[in-house]
Amino acid sequence: MCKHIFATKSKGPVTIDVLSENQVDIYDASGASIGQFSFKLVREPSSRGDDDDEYLYLTHMNIVSDYKRQGIGEECLRKAQFEHGGNGILAADDDGTTRENGSHLVEDGPGFIAAMRKKGVILR
Repeated sequence: MCKHIFATKSKGPVTIDVLSENQVDIYDASGASIGQFSFKLVREPSSRGDDDDEYLYLTHMNIVSDYKRQGIGEECLRKAQFEHGGNGILAADDDGTTRENGSHLVEDGPGFIAAMRKKGVILR
């Protein structure tokens, strides 16, 4: 779909490659993979009573530790949302459950998701 160059806070530029509505890959300046976000397209009944609403459901995210806290994760979510054009991004709650789709929050995932919800990047 589209590649974006993103200036990190202190690690230089990275490439955010929105491959499809399902996947975003991240590369450092040398082209080495430093992370990936995966999504599942979900549909929910519209409150308007017309066509179903489409959302991206976050099923996997990973960024190598040297590149965390650089704004990359938030930018990946924003670019995926922009390229998809749907109604927003959804993510699992931090309840300790591994879901059938594989989504669950580990390490610094719960804090990241909470921060993105607070900013309105993730709807719920």
